Amino acid sequence: MTHSDLARRIHEASHLEGHFTLRSGRAATEYFDKYRFEGDPVLLDEIARRMAPGRRAKYRP
Repeated sequence: MTHSDLARRIHEASHLEGHFTLRSGRAATEYFDKYRFEGDPVLLDEIARRMAPGRRAKYRP
């Protein structure tokens, strides 16, 4: 998987559009919910592998 592929998968999993009130009280029409990609073990494993090269992945679907 290329860096661009990984970025696209993270975006697809986590990018939300709508009307959101942020913790700061500001309004936003886009939101990035990191918990959505954290719930995908295959995607999370790929992210971890990229963050710690040389470490072997533990999750095997």
